[in-house]
Amino acid sequence: MATEEVLVEEEKVTDRVAVKRALVSVYDKSKLELLAEILKRHSIAVLSTGKTLEVLGKLGVWVESVAAYTGSEEILDGRVKTLHPKLFAGILSRPSKEEHQATMKKQGWAHIDLVVVNLYPFEATIRKAGVIEEEALENIDIGGPSLLRAAAKNFESIAAITSPNDYERLGKELQKNEGATTLQFRKACAQKVFTLTSRYDNLISQYLVGADEGVQEGMPENIRLELLKKQELRYGENPHQKGAWYSAGEGCGADSFEILGGKELSYNNLRDLNAAYKLCLEFDEPFAAIFKHTNPCGAASGKDMAEAYRDAYECDPLSAYGGVVGLNQKVDLSTAQVLNDSIFLECILAPTFEPEALELLREKKNRRIVACRNWKSPSNRGWRLFHLEGGFLAESVDTAVSEKQDLQVVSKRKPSEGEIESLLFAEKVAKHTHSNAIVLVQGKKTVGIAGGITSRVDAVWLALHKAGDRAKGSVLASDAFFPMPDGVERAASGGVSTVLAPSGSKKDAEVIAAADRAGISLVFSGRRHFRH
Repeated sequence: MATEEVLVEEEKVTDRVAVKRALVSVYDKSKLELLAEILKRHSIAVLSTGKTLEVLGKLGVWVESVAAYTGSEEILDGRVKTLHPKLFAGILSRPSKEEHQATMKKQGWAHIDLVVVNLYPFEATIRKAGVIEEEALENIDIGGPSLLRAAAKNFESIAAITSPNDYERLGKELQKNEGATTLQFRKACAQKVFTLTSRYDNLISQYLVGADEGVQEGMPENIRLELLKKQELRYGENPHQKGAWYSAGEGCGADSFEILGGKELSYNNLRDLNAAYKLCLEFDEPFAAIFKHTNPCGAASGKDMAEAYRDAYECDPLSAYGGVVGLNQKVDLSTAQVLNDSIFLECILAPTFEPEALELLREKKNRRIVACRNWKSPSNRGWRLFHLEGGFLAESVDTAVSEKQDLQVVSKRKPSEGEIESLLFAEKVAKHTHSNAIVLVQGKKTVGIAGGITSRVDAVWLALHKAGDRAKGSVLASDAFFPMPDGVERAASGGVSTVLAPSGSKKDAEVIAAADRAGISLVFSGRRHFRH
C-alpha cells in the first residue's frame, strides 16, 4: 500500500511541469512571431542557435546562444553545434530521480523544460529535379533528431515541439495550465516525435537504397513502409470493412489526385483510378481506357481525346457502364461533350480539364471528376508489394515494353507493318489486364478483352465473343504463352489474323504448326506479363 501511495504522489508531481527554460533551433522559421509571443507571455528563457537566435532576439525574446551557454563554438560548418553534454543532460535528466538532480547540481547545469526543433528539409531536397548526392547528404539533420528523441524519451518532464503548426496548441496548453505542460500533452508530443524521426530515417535509408539501385544485387534486405493517412474512407472493398487512403509522400501519381467534382472517392474507385492511370502512362498519343474491377474493358488511341474515348467505349459498352475512365491528356470541351452524352461513369481521370469542360462535367453530381496534378510515375517505386498473411511479397515493377525489333516472327505468314503496330498496342493493354489475359485489337483500339479467366483457351473464346464480327482481321495479344495449340486454333477460327505471345511452352512447335495450318501470323514477344 505504501508503494502505491508513493507512485500516486510521484504522478501528481510530474503531471504538470512549469516551463522555465526552452531550447529553440528551427530550420522552418514560419510562425516564429507566434512562438515569440508565447515565450514572452510566460517569461520563458530561451537557448538558441544561428538565424533562429537572431530572429527571436529581434522579436524581444530573452535568448542566449547555445555556444555561450555551453562554452563551445559551432564547428565543422555548423555540423556540430547542439551536440553537447550540457544540453543533453538538461534534456535527459529526470527531476524524479535524486541522483540525476545531484549530478546536475554538481555540474552547475540547468534542466530544460521545452524543446522546439524542426529538421533540415531532406525530403524536399531529394524530391528536387537533378539533386546530387552531396546536397542530399548535407540536408540530413543530426542534431535536430537527437534533441527531439532525447526530449521525447524524457516526456515525463519535457515537451517536444516539431512543427510550426503546433505552436498554437503549445500556447493554449501553457495558457490553460498557467505556464505549465501536462503529462498527457507531453506524451502526445513524444509520440509525434518518434513518428517524425522514424519517417525521416526511413526516407534517408530508402534514398540511399535508390542511389545504389542497379549496383546492388537482388532485392533490398529491408523494405520500410512510411505512410501518412491522407483520407478516411467510408469503408473498404465492402461496406463491412474499414478503409483509409494513405500517402507515400511522393506527391505524384495517385498521391496527386484531386477531386474537382462529384462525391468523395471510395476504396474501389481509387483502385480502379490507379489501374487506369498506370495504363495511361504507357502512351504518349491521345489515349483513353475504361476500367471495371481493375481490368480494362476498352482502350484506344485516337487523333484526339474525343475519338480515343469513343473508340474505347465501343469495345464493350455493357461492361463500361459504371466504369472508371482514364484519359492521358487535357480534357477539352468537345471531349467533355462526348463523355457527358455517354453512359454513367463513376469517375473521369485526366491530367487537367479546360474550365468549360469541367463546368459541363460537373452537371452530373454523382460523377467523380479527378485531376492528376503530377502526371508522372513515382520515382522511388522500384518494387511493388503484395500482402500475405504474416508478410509481403516484393517484386520489381514491370516496366518492360516490347519494341518492333524485339519481336520474332515464327510463322510462315508474315504480319504487315500495320499488324505489328497493333500487336504492340495490344500487348501494352494485355500487360494491365488480369491473367489469363487476351486482348483483340483493330488498328489502335481494342475490340475484345478477356481478363482474369482461369483457362487461356476460354479467355480467347470470351474475347472473340465480345468482339463479334469485329474479330475478323483483328490481332490478338496474350499475356503468356499458349500451353496448347487450341488457343491459336480458336483465335484463327474467329477471324484473328495475327497472334502475339511469349514463347516458353513445351508445345511451342505445335502452336506454330497450328498457326501455319490456319494461315495466320504468329509472333513471339519474349516477355510474359502475368498480372494476378
